[in-house]
Amino acid sequence: MIVLRKPVRIFDVDLLGVAAMLALVAAAYLVIVLPSHTQAEQRKKLGQQIEEVQHRVRSLEQELHRFNKLAGDLRALVNRRIAQAPSRSEINTILNRIMLEAEQTHLRIDSLEPEPPRRIDDGFVCDVNIAGRGHAPDVIAFLDALAAREPYHAILTLNLDRAAHSGDEACRVSIRVRLHLLPDEIRLAKGTP
Repeated sequence: MIVLRKPVRIFDVDLLGVAAMLALVAAAYLVIVLPSHTQAEQRKKLGQQIEEVQHRVRSLEQELHRFNKLAGDLRALVNRRIAQAPSRSEINTILNRIMLEAEQTHLRIDSLEPEPPRRIDDGFVCDVNIAGRGHAPDVIAFLDALAAREPYHAILTLNLDRAAHSGDEACRVSIRVRLHLLPDEIRLAKGTP
């Protein structure tokens, strides 16, 4: 066993030196190590947030691309519908097609009276009163054919009358049809005749 024979003497200067060294180590820890450790944690959190934001941006870009495609498809559909939709100047053509459909379905038209077109919102409507005679199946066939050939219309009223004791099985038919029409300017702006 080793025994120290000299007592260890600690002077004020030694204590001051140790205190200064401890102060320097603490200051270095507070100034260099602790901020870098805190900054590393912040960088890690910031990196995670950046990754989350980048993932969200990619997801939003995909949604935007999908919505742009849908908007393009919708725009194309609207342009096709505009090209197909009748304009105000086509009323006579539509009336001729109605007469043709009635003839093909064996419905006899006694009168076909269009009212003057009225402006509503971005287009026009023209109510047409149709009166004639025919059997109920012929009327149904006429309405089916009309729906297929003239999809831009609505049936406002439909009346079928037949005398109970009459020898004639044909009914008197009265139909009020509303035609939905585009202004001629829209068709011309889209380049369709």
